[in-house]
Amino acid sequence: MSHNLMQQNTIENHYRALKVIIGVVILIAIGTTGTFIAGKTSDNFTIFTITSWLVFSAVIIGIVFILLRFFESKVWMKWIMVMALMILVMSCRVISPVIETVSMMYIVVIMSLLYFDIRLTLFTCALCIVSDWILLQFMPFLKPATNALVIRYFTFIFAAVAAGIGSIATHRLMLLAETREKAAQEAGAKLQNEATIIEKNAAALSDTTSRILEVTRANQESFRQIDSSIEEIAATASTQATETENTSRTIHEMMEALNNIGSNISTMSQLAARFAEIVKAGRNSMDLQITAVQKTSQTNQATTQVVEHLNDQSMEISKIVSTISQIADQTGLLALNAAIEAARAGEAGRGFAVVAEEVRKLADQAAEATGLINKIISDVLENTQETVSKIHELNQAFQEQAEAVEQSSELFNEIEEHALVIEGSVNEISTMIEEMIASGEQVDMSIQHISTGSQQLAASSQEISAIAAEQSKAMQTMVDDIKALQDLAAELSRQAADMNVAK
Repeated sequence: MSHNLMQQNTIENHYRALKVIIGVVILIAIGTTGTFIAGKTSDNFTIFTITSWLVFSAVIIGIVFILLRFFESKVWMKWIMVMALMILVMSCRVISPVIETVSMMYIVVIMSLLYFDIRLTLFTCALCIVSDWILLQFMPFLKPATNALVIRYFTFIFAAVAAGIGSIATHRLMLLAETREKAAQEAGAKLQNEATIIEKNAAALSDTTSRILEVTRANQESFRQIDSSIEEIAATASTQATETENTSRTIHEMMEALNNIGSNISTMSQLAARFAEIVKAGRNSMDLQITAVQKTSQTNQATTQVVEHLNDQSMEISKIVSTISQIADQTGLLALNAAIEAARAGEAGRGFAVVAEEVRKLADQAAEATGLINKIISDVLENTQETVSKIHELNQAFQEQAEAVEQSSELFNEIEEHALVIEGSVNEISTMIEEMIASGEQVDMSIQHISTGSQQLAASSQEISAIAAEQSKAMQTMVDDIKALQDLAAELSRQAADMNVAK
């Protein structure tokens, strides 16, 4: 509202008073004209008298209307309105000099009650008494008997007292209404401010979950690559086991056929070189895997901190919403008290009762909205707590994966040592062909060890691949949870925006 309640009511009463003045003029004109047509007026009362009075009344009404157009918010306008009606009533009594016209002065007193100002009401009553006394001095034939005159003035005084009491009570009621209205506006502004804060926090929550979702998807893709690398390692280990078995058979054939020993040694040398390359590639892959696991673990720890921070923010939001709910309850109580006061005021408080009912409805809507926000915040807290639990499970899986990778790294170290043994054995065979038969059994035993290591490497790679697959599933679950959290943040932002729009 652009004005406070008292000022707005005063301005509206100006126009109500103007309507009263116009209505009084119309009724007087109809009454006097009817009396004239019926032939019950004096000989001095003519059409010209009626016309002159109507022109005079129109001028007074025009002046009042112009003043209202330019000075409607001025305090002195209510005094002008009362005096304008008094002038019209007194002029009517002058042109229609009968005792009964004195009752029209009560209309002026009643109109003064529109402004709920005891000073104006007492002034109006005093003005009626003084104006009547002056009129009786100039028109003594209107003067009633002494007892009737005393009763008339006593009635004016009694009306002044009653009107004054009514004005005081109504004025206090209007002041109370203004105070309650200001309190309701302040509560509404605070509610809107809290809704804006919730909307901003929800937007920040949505941004955070978007970033978490991007990082999680990147981690998910990294796990897919790790799984693919592990599968390649397993395939290489299987190939290596097959090759070592072939080498073992070659050793047996070499011992049986010395004539083909040269070609077999060359083949074994190539296989040893190939084996060294495979071991080197496998070790490089394991190094990459270790680095990726470390980065993923660090990212997961950062994710845990972000989600825990998100949980803390959600709890803070819940506290803020609880405060808003309390404010809404208090506003509802204030509206109920205002409705009770309006009911006590009767007809004078009917308009304020409507305002109190609207305030109560706004309080109920605010309470309903805060209840919905509380539910959403509860869902957010539940999802964030579930996410934290799953992240802790994910950390445990990362720890197990890191241990498996360390074991795989140790296996690669052992394989590398075996590869060096193979290379040394091949060199010895190349330079000491005569001792080949004697050392054949030893070479065969070394090949068997290599085959065993290859099988262990293949088994470990399969275990790591299974762990990576489980990790990928866990990451997918976390992606789904983060999406759900993001949807809840969007819903929270929408609800806060709806609260601002409702405000």
